[in-house]
Amino acid sequence: MWWKYYLPLCWTFTTRYPSPMNVISFFLIDAFPSFFLVFASSGWNLAVIPEYLVAFFVMFCFYECGYIFNEILCVRYEQNPTIRIDAAYWDAMPRHMENLLTLRVLLGVFGSWWLVSRHLEHMTVYLCCVLGLMAVYSIHNFYRGRINLLTMPGDVSGKYLIPMALFFAPQDLFVAWADVFLAIIGVRMLEYASKKSLIPGFDAIKDVDAFRIRYYVATNILAIALAVLHVWSWVYCFLPAFFFCYRIATWYLMHHAKGVQKRIDANRKRHGTLR
Repeated sequence: MWWKYYLPLCWTFTTRYPSPMNVISFFLIDAFPSFFLVFASSGWNLAVIPEYLVAFFVMFCFYECGYIFNEILCVRYEQNPTIRIDAAYWDAMPRHMENLLTLRVLLGVFGSWWLVSRHLEHMTVYLCCVLGLMAVYSIHNFYRGRINLLTMPGDVSGKYLIPMALFFAPQDLFVAWADVFLAIIGVRMLEYASKKSLIPGFDAIKDVDAFRIRYYVATNILAIALAVLHVWSWVYCFLPAFFFCYRIATWYLMHHAKGVQKRIDANRKRHGTLR
């Protein structure tokens, strides 16, 4: 069913999140942080949810362009590529790449027009986030090396900034991004640097789960200190605390539930990350 690759988000689920465990990871890590912050900033107003869902869908229309370009074209020039496309469609995919990208850009532009028409006051910041994501992801796909230590957190930031940009004033958007950085982006950047040996003297992380727990202990202390000093609201302490509990639960299940570690390791290997 090659046509499934034309459906936005189906590319992501098919190539990167094929199992129920992966899907749970997707919603908890890719969707929940921006949703929580938007929902909290609205005063827990349910009316904001439909607009957020459209914004998240639009973001992934643009974000999948990077996935598609990387997984169809860029991997063909890598020495040890992670192949995520089904073998049956590998040779045919380059002929579809232009159509796959065009469809997503058109849907993204149309969705952005609808969203911006409802939030004209935040149009400039939103468009900067979208264009910034496309630019950074292009650099990330074309160039390999230490520059990826900057482009990787840049494109991951775009994943969270685009759904939030229409719901926050610029100064509040920066604070929300800082919260997501503590909760998600920072740890992924360090793991990426370790995996790719991008920082001299920064050894490869041998026990990623123990590393994550230590990381979240530190970020929770920092988040609480910022709240005590009135730098930000106590609401921003929730995400670091949530992911600390999530990583503790993951570690516990891997060491105490039969078969869980094997399944998680297999999913991480397929994903091509330490996720």
